[in-house]
Amino acid sequence: MEEKLKKNLEEIIVRNASPDDLDEIMKIEEKEYGPIDWVVPKEVMKYRLKNCYFKEPGDLFWVAVKDQQIVGYITGMIINFDPKNPPNTRREAIGYKRASDGKEYGFGTKHNPNGNALYVMSIGVLEKGKGIASKLIQTTVDFVKNNGYNGLQYRVAGLRSGYAEFVKRNPDITPEQYIQLRREDGQYVDGFMRLYSRFGFKELCMKKDYAPEDKVGEGWGNIMVWENKDYIGKFVCLEGPVRYLREMGISARYPTKKEMKGFSEE
Repeated sequence: MEEKLKKNLEEIIVRNASPDDLDEIMKIEEKEYGPIDWVVPKEVMKYRLKNCYFKEPGDLFWVAVKDQQIVGYITGMIINFDPKNPPNTRREAIGYKRASDGKEYGFGTKHNPNGNALYVMSIGVLEKGKGIASKLIQTTVDFVKNNGYNGLQYRVAGLRSGYAEFVKRNPDITPEQYIQLRREDGQYVDGFMRLYSRFGFKELCMKKDYAPEDKVGEGWGNIMVWENKDYIGKFVCLEGPVRYLREMGISARYPTKKEMKGFSEE
């Protein structure tokens, strides 16, 4: 079974999305979120593709392709994130606005290319258990890892939570206790947290009414964070020159930790 999954992963290619992919993306969106009545219209996906980008349109919107068919997608945006003061709701994190159908959706209006964290707005796959979601999540982690010198410090996940269903069977368990619960094998009880922890995400907190649109989860959301350990930050002695060069259109970056070895901020 493991060899079969490994082979399947090798056959999946992840690339940036384009406007031509939107119809196939919406088919996956309908399949993934239709059963829980949480589908966003095509105009939302179109907005994200066009407006929520790091350097060029589409670079924060990825699709997984196998045998020339799109089998999954993941769409992100850049936000300013403080782990000591995380957003209380998904609306606060990404920004909502009214669509042509008169309803409000998470378009991603709070996208800030100068922020410090990649926040994924949604992910969808055609088939479960094929490693598609894992490959897409890994792509976003790699993106943050590779852009630490551009200021990306975190990959933030505002996850749907299984707490509402769990607490019906275990009424004495608090939200704070729930996000710490482990199975006998040491893995998280919560399925979404279990998936993300494989990539090094750590639980931060749990929020009530984080996503009221999620009727199945009754709005509960878990916030998990992957921290870029190679993130350098803004050294006082380097911030001015690097920023100046970038404003002049010249490629510039902060040094890696290895390059800074032996130096101090003084």
